[in-house]
Parts: sequence; structure tokens; C-alpha cells
Amino acid sequence: DSYEKVPATDEKIIDARFGAIESRFGLMTSTVNAPATGPATQAAAAMTAVKTQAAELVKLADKFIADCAGQVAGKDKDAAAHVVNLEAAADFIKAKTLCDVLGQEGPALAILANLGTKYPDTTVIHDANVYEIERLIHQGKINGAGGAVEKAKDFSHRFPQSGPYVMGLLVSQIRDSITRLEALESGSPALVSLRKDYMDFAKTLWESNKG
Repeated sequence: DSYEKVPATDEKIIDARFGAIESRFGLMTSTVNAPATGPATQAAAAMTAVKTQAAELVKLADKFIADCAGQVAGKDKDAAAHVVNLEAAADFIKAKTLCDVLGQEGPALAILANLGTKYPDTTVIHDANVYEIERLIHQGKINGAGGAVEKAKDFSHRFPQSGPYVMGLLVSQIRDSITRLEALESGSPALVSLRKDYMDFAKTLWESNKG
């Protein structure tokens, strides 16, 4: 990896180290999301290799996060903020790796829950919120306490420029799920529940936008 060839004495070493983490994460997720081909044994071996890479990436991120603390001292405000932003981004990548590749949802959610407190003024907070909402949508956790609708409403107040995007995700996901269930089992409890979710969400949008 070209990022890892940057000399330790280079003033851009912190950027290079983060670049290596980001590059590894991108390659790993592209492998995870690629359509399965070949026999089942081959796919299983590939997934085992990916999980090994993921465990190594978590260790790499941990080392980077620990080292960032020592990189802030003596820097001016902008340079220090840049290091903290990279540290926060590495923590976010670690959380996604734990959750999406290693299946360690508990530790991942703990990291995500702490990002706002640990890195309050960083750019990663926006992306982490979008990730959490997308995860809830894909899990079908739409309404109720801690559901996607509740998270999306809070997100829209904090990041109004991105509110339409997450609201659009919610509408699209619920519609797609309804269409699939209508084709498979019309009148099923799951379909009734999704239709209720859709109506409740529409009511929520109406009440939040009127006046």
C-alpha cells in the first residue's frame, strides 16, 4: 500500500496512516459486498480471510487512535482539529468494521454512541448519524423508541441540509418492503405492520412540517 511507504519522519505521516486505514476499509467492504461466485467452500474461505483482515484493521485503527493524542500537542488550532477529525474518522471506521464485517454489534454501537461526546466538533458526527439511520432502516426498525423515524427527526433538526436525504431513504425502504410483501403474502401481519409504519411516518412528517 503506497500510504504505508511514507517515512515516519514525514510531516504528512498522520494523513498517510489514516489513508492506509481508509484504503484497507474500502477494499475490504468492496469484497464483502461483491456478489458471491464459485462453490460455497470458496465463499466461506474468502469470508474467513476478510474477517482476518477486519481484525487486523481494528488493531491498526486502535493504534492510530492512541497515537493521535500525542500528535495534537504543540499544533495550532487548525492543525490540531485536523488530527482530531482523522482520529474520529478512524474510530468510525473501526465501528463499521466491527458491526458490518465482524458481527460485533454491541461494541460497535458503544463506539457510535460515544462519538458525539468524544469528538463533538468533528465532521464524522454527520456521517455516523446517517450510518445509524441506514442500519436501522435495513433492519426494519422504523418506528418506536430508538427507531429510524425517531433518529431521522433528530438528525433533520441537527443537519437540516441532509434531512431530505434520510427522509427519502425511509420512504423508499418502507415502500420497497411493502411492495415485496404484497407480492409474497398479501394480508400478512408483517405487511399490516409496515403499512402502519408508513402511515405513522407520513403523520410524523406532516406534524413536523405544518405551521
